[in-house]
Amino acid sequence: VSSGFEPYADTIMGRGLLWVHARLTSTASASSSTTASSASFSSSSSSASPAVRVKDVIFTTTHLESFMRNYPSPGSTYDGVAERSNQLRQAVRFCTDYATERARRGTRIDAAFITGDLNWDDERKRSSGNDRRMLDVVASASSGSGGAGRSSSTSNWTDAWLECRRGEEGYT
Repeated sequence: VSSGFEPYADTIMGRGLLWVHARLTSTASASSSTTASSASFSSSSSSASPAVRVKDVIFTTTHLESFMRNYPSPGSTYDGVAERSNQLRQAVRFCTDYATERARRGTRIDAAFITGDLNWDDERKRSSGNDRRMLDVVASASSGSGGAGRSSSTSNWTDAWLECRRGEEGYT
């Protein structure tokens, strides 16, 4: 549907959010169940008219600010902690604002995904963790927050790794 690049306001590395608004469709027989195996992209013997399911989704990818030794001068360290938090909040706000604007035009955004190299270090076993808990930062960016990660114009924000790989450290 549309796409773009949203540069971060707080970056020394030229970082930003690459995004695409996609409209996903699937066709399923009206008489079939809602399981994944019922999607009918092949011919069906049923005479029922196919039901078209449409989902509007925002997919994003980003590379948040990185740690740099000897910056801005030899012996100094740039950890990028504050910048990463600001960048993540800006990404969440972008998705939320985009969904709100599309809703005003009559299009519901069904999901938004923020992916990429986040350089996040919040609760790792092998470090003290410099960054705040990621979902706390996400929740702080969601205006009208009704709880951790809940936004008034989007569904709950969830860390997919925590949902799918509970108990694993998450190093990539």
